[in-house]
Amino acid sequence: MQNSWKEYFIFNKKERIGIILLITLIALCIALPYFFTGSPEVPDKALLEKLTRQLAELNHVHADSEQTSSSPYSALHYNNAPNKNSLLFPFNPNTKSPPPFPFNPNTLSDEGWLKLGLKEKNVLTIRHYLARGGQFRNPSDLLKIYGIPQELAQRLIPFVILPAPEPRQPAQQQMPARDSMVNNYHIRPPIKEVDINADDTAAWIALPGIGPGFTHRIINFRNKLGGFYAIDQVGETWGLPDSTFQVIRKWLVCPQRNLKTINMNTSDVATLSSHPYIRWRLANAIVQYRQQHGPYKDLQELLKIDVINPEIFKKIAPYLALE
Repeated sequence: MQNSWKEYFIFNKKERIGIILLITLIALCIALPYFFTGSPEVPDKALLEKLTRQLAELNHVHADSEQTSSSPYSALHYNNAPNKNSLLFPFNPNTKSPPPFPFNPNTLSDEGWLKLGLKEKNVLTIRHYLARGGQFRNPSDLLKIYGIPQELAQRLIPFVILPAPEPRQPAQQQMPARDSMVNNYHIRPPIKEVDINADDTAAWIALPGIGPGFTHRIINFRNKLGGFYAIDQVGETWGLPDSTFQVIRKWLVCPQRNLKTINMNTSDVATLSSHPYIRWRLANAIVQYRQQHGPYKDLQELLKIDVINPEIFKKIAPYLALE
C-alpha cells in the first residue's frame, strides 16, 4: 500500500518520449509570439485630430440636411434664397435625393414626380392608379403606392397639398306618391271557393300553401276514389300537412256528390281492391261472402262480414252499389 502511489510516476520509454515532445510543443507555442511581434507603432496625433474634425463636420452637415428636408418650407426657402449655390441641397437632376417641393399628387406631371426622386416605374404605377379612377385623398396615400420606398414617401408626405373637400349637401328624400306606392306592390286577388269535385288545377293552385305537387296529389286521389263525398276527405291526401288543410278548409265546398260507384255483385277482387278504401283484404272478404251466400240484396249485409265494422262500412258504402 505504501508503494502504490509511486506507480503513477513510473513510465516506460515510449511514454517518456511522448511527455518530452508534448512539453517541447507547449514551450514553442508560448515563445512563438515573441519572435514575430514587432514594436507597436505610435499613431500620428495630428492625423488623428484631423480625422476627428472631419467626422464632426460630417455629423453637423447631416443634422442640418435632415432639418432642412423635414421642413415643409424648405422648398420655398430654396426658391427665395439669394444665393442658391450656398444651399445645403441644391437641385441637381442627377442626385438621388433632390429637394422636395409642395405638390398635388393628383395633378403633378411625370417630370415633377421624377424631380421628387421617384423612378420611372414608380411614375408609371401612379399613372395607372389615377387612370383607373384612383385619387389621393390623404397625404399618407403615398405609402400605399407599390414600389415607392417608405423613406422617400415619408419624406414627401409633408409637402403634399390637397384641396379641401367640398361639403356634402344632404340628399333630399322625397316620399313617393301614394298612387306609385300602391302600384309598386302586387295586390293578390281574392281567393275563390273551390268545388272539391268539379274545379281543376288552376283553382287548387290559387289556394295558399297548395302548389302544383299537392294539386296533382289531390286530384289524383279524387279520381281514384271516384269523387269526394265530404270535405274532410281532402285532408287524407298523402303528404298534405294537416296545418295546410286547416288553412284552406274554409275555401272548400262540396255542393254535389256525383260519385263513381262499384257494383259489388259483379266486380271481382281486382276491381274492388283498386279502390283506396277497400284494398285486397276487404275486396276478398266481400267476394267470398257473395260466393257463399249469393248476391247482395242490401248494403247492410256487409256488416255481417267480420272484417267490416260500422266505421269501415260508413267509409266505403258511398262507393258501392248493388247494380
